[in-house]
Amino acid sequence: MNLKIMLAALLATIALTACDPVYSIWYEVENRTQNDLYIIDKNWQDLDTHYNVISAGHVLILGVESEIGTLEFEFESFDGPQPFIEHLIIQNHLGDTTTVDVFSKEPWIWEPFEAGDTEGKTTLIIEDADF
Repeated sequence: MNLKIMLAALLATIALTACDPVYSIWYEVENRTQNDLYIIDKNWQDLDTHYNVISAGHVLILGVESEIGTLEFEFESFDGPQPFIEHLIIQNHLGDTTTVDVFSKEPWIWEPFEAGDTEGKTTLIIEDADF
């Protein structure tokens, strides 16, 4: 009898913990300048520093963060891309570094892919006036 109770408790525990919601967020930089942008970035999931070039009118995905929780809560509590993005430098074709505070909340635009979805993105748009 105790074995049946223990098995039922184990199955209930597995069922309850297996239902934890998981969300994913894409971190992107969109180049709205007239020239290439040079990006140096590092996120906490990767040991390497990345060096990328984004052509005018294109988007670079810096990384995808997946965590347990809800996307709505993450959007509400978002205070900037850290700690996911540890290092981010954006330079224009002249070597000037952007004046945008890339680690503050304000320049990042949040949007879920679909209402009630568990996936969304946050985009940093860089324009010529940002240098």
